[in-house]
Amino acid sequence: MKIAICDDSTMDLENLKNCLLEYFKAKNIPYSIDGFTDCNVLLNRIKFLDSNEYDLFILDVVMQKNGVDIAKEIRKFNDKSVIIFETSSEEFAINAFKVQAFDYLLKPISVEKIAECFDKLFELKNETAKKHVFTIKSMDHAQETVDIKKITHIESSERRMIIHLSNNVDIVTTSLRGKFLDSIPFDYDKYDFINCHSSFLVNLNFVKAIKNDSFILKNGITVPISKRLSQFVRNKYANYLVGDQNG
Repeated sequence: MKIAICDDSTMDLENLKNCLLEYFKAKNIPYSIDGFTDCNVLLNRIKFLDSNEYDLFILDVVMQKNGVDIAKEIRKFNDKSVIIFETSSEEFAINAFKVQAFDYLLKPISVEKIAECFDKLFELKNETAKKHVFTIKSMDHAQETVDIKKITHIESSERRMIIHLSNNVDIVTTSLRGKFLDSIPFDYDKYDFINCHSSFLVNLNFVKAIKNDSFILKNGITVPISKRLSQFVRNKYANYLVGDQNG
């Protein structure tokens, strides 16, 4: 887990770092922390370097710029990372949830407060992760657990389903007993998948570009788009892009 802390008080920032260090070491969880006393340095890093560099932001509410305003800026570029506020007053709690903040920590920060917040965070993440997986029998009859969000595309070949993952692992299933789409073991519409060809299903989150007759995925793989489905695919991909930009 990579964490960014922004607090213009050096003393508070170091205290928070030390509390996090103690918590993560006790839990044996790998982590790294970058501390910022200037919110503009953090925002420029997000805007111009990598908006998804950090898994979690901890923002002080009262700085040279209001922490909630900083969070709003972050959300323009990153809507997936966790945001936690630290504050000296509970009155900021309502504003915190307007920017999809996970929680807020009341100062002075202690290891106990960190533990309560982060235990809750990891428990929620584990519960969420379980909802995005399914098991399927592979060609060698092993039960494979698959993370839906790591599937780049799925294809049908010789009456078998091939599930392609982002780590370049391919899972070949046992023979299909029904139609290709009917055999998909999850509701693919809910996960931004699109049926672009009679033998292919693509995860739009892994699409780099679209051409006249194919998708180009971020890993360089080309997936065909059938003429019959071409207009439908283009419309759905355009809607996906608009929705993605709007967060």
